[in-house]
Amino acid sequence: RRQVCSFVFTDLTGFTPMLEASDPAQMVGLLNDYLEAMLVIVFKHEGTLDRFVGDAMVVLFSAPVEQTDHQQRALDCALEMDSFATRYAERLRADGVPWGMTRIGVHSGEVLVGNFGGKTLFDYRALGDPINTAARLEGVNKHLGTRVCVSQDLLEGCRGVAVRSV
Repeated sequence: RRQVCSFVFTDLTGFTPMLEASDPAQMVGLLNDYLEAMLVIVFKHEGTLDRFVGDAMVVLFSAPVEQTDHQQRALDCALEMDSFATRYAERLRADGVPWGMTRIGVHSGEVLVGNFGGKTLFDYRALGDPINTAARLEGVNKHLGTRVCVSQDLLEGCRGVAVRSV
């Protein structure tokens, strides 16, 4: 079905080179701790994990259960994830682990949601350009020197948000 949803897309900078240069068991443990804490934040805001892509996360709001405040939930979730990820990275760097920062993109738009995968495997997810836009917003943080980048489409459903226009 077609549904307007909000998306949070995260990515951990420099994880692959760090993984290749460090003890794999230590990196897997640290990544699992990081992803688990991020997932707790997602569930606190009643988001749905769309998928993990390595160290990246795609989070969906307003599906499978419709949420009239999905834009606000997505923004609040992203800001809490940013706060946690910043503290986590600072703590690890203080211990000598070269942990990267987390970049986050947040966007809202109409997508197709449902089970995909044919007769053998059902994979509930959203498909459509708004997911790509959230990913692009995550990536543009690198060029802007920011950690969280949100779209105007998302902000239209939020209140009391201090943002800098780019």
